[in-house]
Amino acid sequence: MKRQKRFFTDTYEKLPDTGKYLERIGCTEKITLDLKGLDSLIYAHQLSVPYENTDIYEYGLPIRLEADALSRKIIEERRGGYCFELNGLFFSLLYTLGFDAYPCSCRVMKNSGSLAPIRHRGTIVRLDKQLYYCDVGYGGRMYPGAVLIREKNRQERMGEEFWMEQYDESWWMLKRKETREGNEEGFCELMVGTFQNSPLDYCALNEFCWNSPDSPFRRHLRAHIRTETGYCGLIDRKLTTIREGREEIRILDSELEIAKALELHFHLPVRRDTKRNSFSI
Repeated sequence: MKRQKRFFTDTYEKLPDTGKYLERIGCTEKITLDLKGLDSLIYAHQLSVPYENTDIYEYGLPIRLEADALSRKIIEERRGGYCFELNGLFFSLLYTLGFDAYPCSCRVMKNSGSLAPIRHRGTIVRLDKQLYYCDVGYGGRMYPGAVLIREKNRQERMGEEFWMEQYDESWWMLKRKETREGNEEGFCELMVGTFQNSPLDYCALNEFCWNSPDSPFRRHLRAHIRTETGYCGLIDRKLTTIREGREEIRILDSELEIAKALELHFHLPVRRDTKRNSFSI
């Protein structure tokens, strides 16, 4: 019982040292509590910390959401994580720095033919009486900054164009323009709920994602990161790189190639397993 109590209370704690976190994501300048400061944090985070599920896929390890566990993994060990980890720790950073932020729930709509269940965590920040959606833990291409939650207010940066469209009183559709398909109406990446959540609300979802045999995180290896010229993603053996709008897809043939790709593109160190004569992170 004591352990359970500690687990729940830790999800609310402020970060003891924001300096190490800012150093981890390469933010050396003073952060201002405005849109410019928020955008700089999001972009730096996307460039520095990969989305990855190797603890779940490779080793079946439990994913802990306590502040100290997240700090140790992401900051000290310089690893990545998935949405409950990355957006969870990023929310703690924003909260500790003094931003008016709260966790929000999302539905992943990409490749979904119907309304998808809630299985993603994001962050909403209030600035100048406006709401902004922030995401550093999405398994794919996400806007490199904060997206204003306002009807059809298109935002373009680094060739990425995103905007919001209202679905109902509490939910908004986050859309992305996909020029390769010639779709000016855009594709719905996420549905974002603007109601406030507690960090505790993600404990059961996290338990399912790392522990259930039905979880896609148990069945598929995934890694994603933004680059200065585009994006890089790995799903199982399929490596996708986008450089200045040009896409290249390569199928990796071996565990060694996968491990080296994780090291080269996603900054995850390679380890040699001498017992299995294989490579992993």
